[in-house]
Amino acid sequence: MTGRDPRVDATRALAVVGVVLGHWLVTALVLTDDGLVVDSPLRWVPELAPACWVLQVLGLFFFTGGFGAARSTTPWWSRARRLLPPVAGPLAVRAVVLFGLSVRGLPQGTVWNTGYAVVTPLWFPGVYVLLLAATPLMARLGWWGVALPVALVAVDAWWAGPGWVNVLAVWWAPWQVGVLVARHGWRRSWGAALLGTGAVAFAALLGPGHPASAVGVPGAAESNLSPPSAAALALALARVGLVLPVRPAFRAPAHRRRRRSSCCTRARCSWSRSSALRSARCVACTRRRRTRYGCWSA
Repeated sequence: MTGRDPRVDATRALAVVGVVLGHWLVTALVLTDDGLVVDSPLRWVPELAPACWVLQVLGLFFFTGGFGAARSTTPWWSRARRLLPPVAGPLAVRAVVLFGLSVRGLPQGTVWNTGYAVVTPLWFPGVYVLLLAATPLMARLGWWGVALPVALVAVDAWWAGPGWVNVLAVWWAPWQVGVLVARHGWRRSWGAALLGTGAVAFAALLGPGHPASAVGVPGAAESNLSPPSAAALALALARVGLVLPVRPAFRAPAHRRRRRSSCCTRARCSWSRSSALRSARCVACTRRRRTRYGCWSA
């Protein structure tokens, strides 16, 4: 089954808004006597932590990515190649600018911190391409493809705390849910199960001894996102579960657009048919008139 799904497009648009607002909230380059340093408002106003629970929407990106990969008939390497220009182009420009400023005497601390802020998000396309390549295998795993990364994250958290294996495992789970939804349809029961389980697990993992923020905070001893923790996985699954039950709200505008489009199409067709009939009548009358007066006959 191929084609775009307006519900997925709406989910992706919602995720883009969340990422823009979230980065504005949690990341800042602050000018100090030693140059620019990376800081976060969450470091000074920890009461903003609930806002980052709402705006941390990476799980939705990977959910829509899995859905699109399962629906697409384009080879994964062709889709991955499309990511190269928007990633490599801006990265090369910033590298040249930073190098030039460094040669002109920009403090090395500023160069390092600015470069770190530019390079850090590159984990996302790397994980995305790996999951994209593995999608044909994921399609055969079914719900085992969700249970396996959840088990990996749980064992890793119990054994030694969040490890870098979570960078792939945490985002594998929502990607797998996207693959399942693409193959079997949007199920409200799945949404209720994911929302309930994920919300309970996330609340339990925000207890004493765990970071309260859903994202990394400069200077904090632990982070829920670098590397991703079990709390990040729980939040991602809860977020996907929240989207699945409300799908009719995303679907209705698309139906209305299709109805308006079909009505307009019928009107245009009716107008075209009536115009064609009028033109044919005019031609017939003209021919009869000219034949009657001996001008010419068809």
